Amino acid sequence: PGATALDGEPGSNSPYTASVVRHFPDNPNEDAMTVLAAIRSDVYSATGNTQVPWESSTLMQKIYLRPAERSLNVALAEPEATTEPAPASLDQIPAELSLKVPLGRALELAPEINPYVQAGTKVSIVETPSAGVTSLRSGEGSALSLSYAPKLSELPARKDGGQVRKDRMVLRLAQADTVRDVTVNLEMIARQCDLEAGDLLDPQGVGLFRFPNEIDLKAAETACREAVEAAPDLGRLHYQLGRALQGQGRLMEAYETFEKAAELGHVRAYNAVAYLHVTPNVDRETVPIPYNPDKAFSLWDKGIEAGDPFSMHARGKRLLRKNGTAEEKQRGFDLLSRAVELGHTYALNELGVFFLWSGDELAQPERGLTYLEASAGRGDIYGTANLGYVYRDGGAGKAVDKEKARALFAEAAQLGHPHAPGEIGRMIMNGDLPGSDAAEALEWYDMGLARGDAWGGANGAWVALNRLGDRIPAHAAAARAGKAMALNDPDARAAARELLAGMTTADISAATQSVLRELGSGISVDGQFGPASRRELADWARQAGLPATVPEDAISQLQLAAQVHFALNPIRQDLF
Repeated sequence: PGATALDGEPGSNSPYTASVVRHFPDNPNEDAMTVLAAIRSDVYSATGNTQVPWESSTLMQKIYLRPAERSLNVALAEPEATTEPAPASLDQIPAELSLKVPLGRALELAPEINPYVQAGTKVSIVETPSAGVTSLRSGEGSALSLSYAPKLSELPARKDGGQVRKDRMVLRLAQADTVRDVTVNLEMIARQCDLEAGDLLDPQGVGLFRFPNEIDLKAAETACREAVEAAPDLGRLHYQLGRALQGQGRLMEAYETFEKAAELGHVRAYNAVAYLHVTPNVDRETVPIPYNPDKAFSLWDKGIEAGDPFSMHARGKRLLRKNGTAEEKQRGFDLLSRAVELGHTYALNELGVFFLWSGDELAQPERGLTYLEASAGRGDIYGTANLGYVYRDGGAGKAVDKEKARALFAEAAQLGHPHAPGEIGRMIMNGDLPGSDAAEALEWYDMGLARGDAWGGANGAWVALNRLGDRIPAHAAAARAGKAMALNDPDARAAARELLAGMTTADISAATQSVLRELGSGISVDGQFGPASRRELADWARQAGLPATVPEDAISQLQLAAQVHFALNPIRQDLF
């Protein structure tokens, strides 16, 4: 914006126009925004990294540009000698054909027509479909290819209900003096896997999506396993199965499934594999997925090149947050802005937080608030929780409203947000919510801890020990601190360890025993950590895939028991 595009050599197209007229004809089945992303990369390289094409879009649906000749009549060549049965006569083709197919981004409908297409038959579209785009071309040999791309819009799967999508078109088949018009009635039925685990803005999805907190994990796994068995070469279905497995904490299975999807060319799977290589929420002692940021960055770059807003968001936020060069920061901002243009709510959250609270010279609080409101309006739990911070602390023209903040945090918590419950607990303990007490605060902290919020454990332990000690035994407070120490937040872990350092060994050992009882052990909670307790801890550690060597000190024993707890009861790390 504001710069002059390069003209190229005299008498020839500019770098941009040259790329446009090359890419669009070669990619008729890709939507225009995806092709423009490839053009951007092409022009950037062709101009020595000096020109970056820019587009701003308010499109509500995907647009496809196809060369005119792809929709002209097709005259088929004489077929080679074959043992296949001779084509049926045009006189035998019915006036109407009814086709039922799984909903997809691109559908091939010719198999129903090909039996009636002999050498010399001309096929044309005399009435185009209303809810999709179709084109004719020759396939392998003399076969006809009739492709249909439905108009897909992003729709929450919970609002779809699996209703059938219908369309119709009229084809004309002509051979010598014989002409037949055939009405093709098309019914497209969404696969249950797409309804249960489709992802937002998936470049190869069918427009149906669920946020991670909305997935019924077992139902999604069942539906997607059936779908993968029926269509094993469709990468989207493997990816969606991976989402169901990841949400259940079966991370190695999810990782392998995402890798399979990537091998099959599913673009969104690049982001899924990359995430598992860098997220701090994976206990790599129990899950053998290596920490590998270089591989993650490489995968995100592949996703960005293919136009995936999730990869743009993941790479962009890391560039914007790091203390890098001005160029790196600008690239991060540009990637997030591109993801926002594509409707990505996570990018709306990231830029909303940046504009509101970064303190950067580019900060624009009112703009940041607009981004967060847009995200929350689309049902994103992080946009909702971030608005809670705005009303809790004030800013961007909003007055402090503690009750409004509580309502927003509660809404996000109800939908699965891992940190929102702890924010309500903090507000209660800070005296911001009259009428609420420490017992209620502890309930919110416990909800957060169960979802993997380490501060929920550390703060909950403090409240249980120092405010509710007459109702809650000391070992129950210690158990919460131990679980906080098993999660990947160094500050919360340090706070939990400091609290435990002031407790008796008997209380800490009793906490370890109580965690083992939660797992199903029949051990007594007596604070005497003898040979039986050590054997139980070693056995459970072995079952969880952790080293079975029991530490000598009580705090480390408790931490190991808590690690076992989370290994066998994994958190929804896909919500972080």
